Amino acid sequence: MNNAMIGSDPEMFIKGDNGVWHAIGMIGGSKSSPLIVDGGALQEDNVLLEFNTDPTDNIDTFVSNIRKVMDNASRRMMIQGYQLVENLSSYIYRPEVISQFPDIAFEFGCTPDFNALTGEQNPTPTSVDPNLRTAGGHIHIGWSHLGPVDKATQDRVGIMCDYFLGLPSLAMDNDDKRRELYGKACAVRYKPYGVEYRTLSNFWIWDDKNVRWAFDQAQRAYNAAISYGDALMATVPPQDVQAVINSNDRAVAKAMLEALDHAS
Repeated sequence: MNNAMIGSDPEMFIKGDNGVWHAIGMIGGSKSSPLIVDGGALQEDNVLLEFNTDPTDNIDTFVSNIRKVMDNASRRMMIQGYQLVENLSSYIYRPEVISQFPDIAFEFGCTPDFNALTGEQNPTPTSVDPNLRTAGGHIHIGWSHLGPVDKATQDRVGIMCDYFLGLPSLAMDNDDKRRELYGKACAVRYKPYGVEYRTLSNFWIWDDKNVRWAFDQAQRAYNAAISYGDALMATVPPQDVQAVINSNDRAVAKAMLEALDHAS
């Protein structure tokens, strides 16, 4: 098995005595200039606190990086009277609350992502409720140290991520609201080192067992893409996998995973 480099950039809500709040102005890091900390970096993303972890091909280091950066973020929030909100990946702010937020809370300039199966750019996210905000748990998979990073391989890795991460996550993540904005199946950004898989919420970051699961499944997705992925797609077509993820159909997802388990 070839070990890809695995990184992440999850997002988190914060809360204080005033309830779920925003992280604007509390960290100082941004997309263009993140705040470098041990194990990764911190930044502000709309109302959320986002962190990045340094890429690694070692599962223990991956877990350690997640914990070090989250602990750093938690300490910074506590100093200001706030804390991280565990197990929350979507939230609708009350109008009277969000109206107090700085203007940046209403700016959505996110770089577009793509459907790795169709190659098409995903539509700009919109929600019925403009006060809905969501927290992702994106996973980065890099293999430039192992071989060429061409678009065909990037697309295959993105497709396999649906099989190994997106599909099984339905049994682990009970949030159905986030997909109104983000988290569609096979959503990727193409990177010079590989891909960023953007389908998962932040559900997996709170427990070490789930962090290890995310790392292992990302590695399996990469190896399936370069070796046995065709057998999986012949058993359950990727279009069907996408439909199940996008509809949060947990019953069909379970049946698909059983069929795939027999095929692998």
